[in-house]
Amino acid sequence: MKLKSSIMKRKIQLVVFFFAISMSLMADPPDPNGGGGNGGGVLPGGGAPIGGGVFLFIALAGIYGTKKTIQLSELNT
Repeated sequence: MKLKSSIMKRKIQLVVFFFAISMSLMADPPDPNGGGGNGGGVLPGGGAPIGGGVFLFIALAGIYGTKKTIQLSELNT
């Protein structure tokens, strides 16, 4: 029981760590020229497409879920 508790604490620490890192990376540095606003019609974020990454994440999550379901069903039989 103690092993499960320590593993869970470690997982929570990792989630908090990655959340803190991701939040700090999302912050934009101040504009060196002191200007404000978006000039010239440039899209925020540079106009980078995010579709490929989302589909890749969904596919990997599906594979992981399938693997865990198979492991659970093998454990119960």
